[in-house]
Amino acid sequence: MIQMDPATRNDWLRTLFSGGLLLLAGIRKSSFYKPDALVYGAVVATGYTVLSHGTSNKMRHPDILTGIVTMLSLGPSNMLYVAMITWIVNVLELLHEKQKVQSQKLSAIT
Repeated sequence: MIQMDPATRNDWLRTLFSGGLLLLAGIRKSSFYKPDALVYGAVVATGYTVLSHGTSNKMRHPDILTGIVTMLSLGPSNMLYVAMITWIVNVLELLHEKQKVQSQKLSAIT
């Protein structure tokens, strides 16, 4: 992470933080539960993580589109699952961006 530019590093740190919150909230969740502050915090942190990266048209990001479609299909009572699915797509998008930057660096060298 030291060799990343600061914006990418901040994206990864936000993603790791929200992923940790989602993990804690998912572990604590039982079959009969009422959402508590941890679940709300994890959902809000994931939403902030997803909406805060990227500078171009944010509505075209795969993680935002996934969040909207998943929320419409699962409903508001399953927001923790919506946040988990959106977080996974966010990680995949960040990995894709990292791979794209590395391939651009390799093509610039050759």
